[in-house]
Amino acid sequence: MDAAHLERIALDAIAPDPNQPRNLPVSLDVLIQEAQAGDPRAKVTWDKLLNLATSILEVGLQQPITVYPAERDGRYVIYDGHRRWLALSLLHRQGQLDDQLVPCFVRSDPESEDEALLSRLNVNIQREDFNVFELAKSLKQVHASLQANGGDVRLVREDGSVETIAVEAGAPSDAIWDVVECKIGIGRSRRYQIQAVLKLPSKIQRIAEQAGIPESKLRYLIPIQDEGILEQLVEEIVEQELSNFEIRKRIKELKRELVGASALAMPKPVQIRSGIRPIKRLAREITMVSNIPAAISAKDPRTVEGYRELIPELRTTIQDLQAILDELTFLEAE
Repeated sequence: MDAAHLERIALDAIAPDPNQPRNLPVSLDVLIQEAQAGDPRAKVTWDKLLNLATSILEVGLQQPITVYPAERDGRYVIYDGHRRWLALSLLHRQGQLDDQLVPCFVRSDPESEDEALLSRLNVNIQREDFNVFELAKSLKQVHASLQANGGDVRLVREDGSVETIAVEAGAPSDAIWDVVECKIGIGRSRRYQIQAVLKLPSKIQRIAEQAGIPESKLRYLIPIQDEGILEQLVEEIVEQELSNFEIRKRIKELKRELVGASALAMPKPVQIRSGIRPIKRLAREITMVSNIPAAISAKDPRTVEGYRELIPELRTTIQDLQAILDELTFLEAE
């Protein structure tokens, strides 16, 4: 980020950034309205906001808001500090803010919208309240924009040097992802994990995000295709606060209920063994490749995409086999 200077700016001259990656309310009125309507996430945000406002009232604003000049009207747009701005707005509304001049770091903001979004992701990704849905949607948004329009992305290397990468419009998808991943400091496998939550049906995404279900629990839901099971699971996770172990157990129970008693008929050992043989043969063949990522990256882009599409299917298969193994281990105790 470019060097910024400290100024005191009137509270009513500061406006939220409509492109900020966090799903935060654009105003105090919107937050109050959502909390009163029973939105669980808005209620959590409201409680945290009250605590922050109390802290500011007691000890003052410890960290200035970072802003940049708007293109017109002499106003400033928030770059970092949206919740602090909301808390100050609340204190002002309650008549508890004596000085309406807010300490702000003012930066020139030469970044493009994509660069700015990536920088904000870099800041927010470490925050506990920045949920995986916000992150996944923001990654998808910035990738689509760079692929359609191109743009410059500045990367800070390990030695502290700054390199500007020019992304051409229409560049290969993987090349753009390489830049995005490097910018926000995550690897490809971690990015796949993050984006996997967008495979959930939109209704399930909305419920899970509002309820604040953590990513560690969402991973068990992603392979499930039946939306009825998903809805019931999400409801039970929220109401009963199921642990990861309890979620796995409940998934098996719901699947059995769905398919009926016929699911109790076990295939014979010889049938299982004949099905395992090709899996073992394939596993041996793949593990002979010394560097799988390098071998895949050297392939045609369509082939690489095919490998990518295999990941959820492989993960589901492994989870199913592990569940079967867990059930079969009772035989070892006899």
